[in-house]
Amino acid sequence: MPIYIIINNLGLTDTLVGIVICHTILTFPFALWMLRSFFAAIPRDIDEAAWVDGASFLRTFFTIILPLALPGVFSVGVFVFVLSWNEFLFASVLVTSSANKTIPLGIAEFITSFDVRWGEIMAMGTLATVPVVVLFLSVQRFFLRGVLSGAVKG
Repeated sequence: MPIYIIINNLGLTDTLVGIVICHTILTFPFALWMLRSFFAAIPRDIDEAAWVDGASFLRTFFTIILPLALPGVFSVGVFVFVLSWNEFLFASVLVTSSANKTIPLGIAEFITSFDVRWGEIMAMGTLATVPVVVLFLSVQRFFLRGVLSGAVKG
């Protein structure tokens, strides 16, 4: 309810910007909680060695820490994308026009009080999974690179 009141007071109901803000509010705490564990697993000695060598804080983060945590960043990105892609509740409350409906809302329109159009529901469900599969396949090499980099010492 508070998120709806804020979005409504900002005049962002039934807009894509309102949906994006709502999904960001919904997924940001989860992403932050997951990423914290990935960054906490990196030893502090790596930071200190870079600082002794004269690297600044930002250079240490972008050239050393972030590449080490990249598999975690991509896995959290995939989780956040799937959470937002499949989210139904906030979209059904915030969107009223058919121009801004999300895929789960479009699938829900095939269920009426008199009929359930299973063929259309299955076709839309299949089309809804295609972007998730493409995203995972494009990011899969980063998962493997992260696993293999920790397998060999030296």
